[in-house]
Amino acid sequence: MVTTCTVGYVQKSHTNEPDTSKRKLVNLQIFPMKMKLLCENVFVFYNTSANDPIAERDATNPPRTFDNCSGNTQDLITEITKSALW
Repeated sequence: MVTTCTVGYVQKSHTNEPDTSKRKLVNLQIFPMKMKLLCENVFVFYNTSANDPIAERDATNPPRTFDNCSGNTQDLITEITKSALW
């Protein structure tokens, strides 16, 4: 039996904003992903740009916690790897 899970992600690019502002903006993006789009898991790509290779995102950044977040980029890669059907 195959189970499905709805996954979303929130990305916050490198900016000069204070960390508190960035964290608030990320949390504001997570809420509609969970409530309106009904994503079961939402992962946060924090302080990354669209040009960064996905496998390298959040690899050296310290883990950050956000409200209702399932993890960072590395956690998403791990989750996808575990759930891949080979």
